[in-house]
Amino acid sequence: MDTKVRLGLIGMGNQGEEYLRAQKYCQSAEITVGYDNEPTIQKRINEQYPDIKLVQCLEQLHAEPLDGLILALPHHCYHDLWQNLLSFRMPILKEKPLGRNIQEAQHFIVSAKQHGCPIQTAIQRRQHPSYIFLAEQLKDQRVIELKAHLHLGFRVEQDSPNTWRSRRQTSGGGALLDSGYHLIDLVHYLIGQFELINACLWDGDKLIQAESDHVESEAILLGRQGATWVKIESKLSGEICADSKTGYKKSEAIEVLTTQNSYLANREGVWKNGESIFQCRRDWEKAIAKQMDDFSNNIVNKHWNNRLIWEQLPAMQMIERAYGLIFTA
Repeated sequence: MDTKVRLGLIGMGNQGEEYLRAQKYCQSAEITVGYDNEPTIQKRINEQYPDIKLVQCLEQLHAEPLDGLILALPHHCYHDLWQNLLSFRMPILKEKPLGRNIQEAQHFIVSAKQHGCPIQTAIQRRQHPSYIFLAEQLKDQRVIELKAHLHLGFRVEQDSPNTWRSRRQTSGGGALLDSGYHLIDLVHYLIGQFELINACLWDGDKLIQAESDHVESEAILLGRQGATWVKIESKLSGEICADSKTGYKKSEAIEVLTTQNSYLANREGVWKNGESIFQCRRDWEKAIAKQMDDFSNNIVNKHWNNRLIWEQLPAMQMIERAYGLIFTA
């Protein structure tokens, strides 16, 4: 592609900056304009990425020659900004989750379609080389058991700071909606949808009860797809690790047992029956770049895979059911 697709980035915190770092690998996309309402973030981005034009308010983006928008805002911000964002009538690449709950997710999909804004959700693990390789390995095998875990390695304080992530109303949920969303979607990608059997949520070392308004720091789901059992474990902390600054080890992995083989996969590679069969870089930059290129190619070709966006709803439904088992008990 001779001319790259011009994208505007709204929200330049940690997630937004991942797109800026990844664009060096893009073949067909470039971020030309950015916006964040936090002055310290704007200042940092201006110093580190001087080629990105920064605007002082969303309305100024209307004057920019853009082909699409990347949205990487805190979950609760979309409620108030959504109609304004749709006024650009541009394709949207939105960071997960699609919404804080299934109703909000459906509203975003329907309203975006009504305004002529194709919407694509950013789910990096579907694009990561090791998980793509694992999916190919599993195509012709019958899976007996699948275990997935994602430990973020953070220190979990009993009295967590009062931020938007610590309040269920603004965040929509904790570990399950945040990192658990990735795992559920990855399991759906690898073996298809499964039935939720049980869910347990913890706030620190306390099991969350029905009357609690706390946001969970740990979630464990147990599910089944026919004869295949699925276990998903999402933690803000992780295994205790003396060498870590936080005291907890950051890790993620997929363990799969089939009738023929056993597999272990993480962001660095895939092992079959204990032997390495694939290796790759663990960072997200190439996966995010591929997402941006796919998004840009869809803009150019006007070819939108509606199946991919609708496939996010089963992940949202699974999370909703898990919360329902706890909060309507």
